[in-house]
Amino acid sequence: MPKDTTARNQEMKQDWEGGMPVDQIAQKHNLSVSRTETLLRGMSVKFTDGRRTKKTSKLNKEQLAMEYNGGKTVRELASIHGVAYSTMHRYLQLAGVQMRSRGSAGRR
Repeated sequence: MPKDTTARNQEMKQDWEGGMPVDQIAQKHNLSVSRTETLLRGMSVKFTDGRRTKKTSKLNKEQLAMEYNGGKTVRELASIHGVAYSTMHRYLQLAGVQMRSRGSAGRR
């Protein structure tokens, strides 16, 4: 007998509307993040408020700016915080950080 997914999907939408990030919804329902996003989009959910995953919701732009200005590279910060280079670069730009030129001064 096939499993009724209507109740599960409605619960997922309620979780989203209640503020739960997609990765937590996926884990709760034993689904991949990608599949969860697809199902939520099918219920007209818009991903516009930064709650797709909990990683980025925990990033403090001011703290990241201090670490970057203290000498850490974008790649180091991305690795430390478990996000992509592009995500870290975007967060630093949003924090108003003056970005350094790429590469090491010692290699020029």
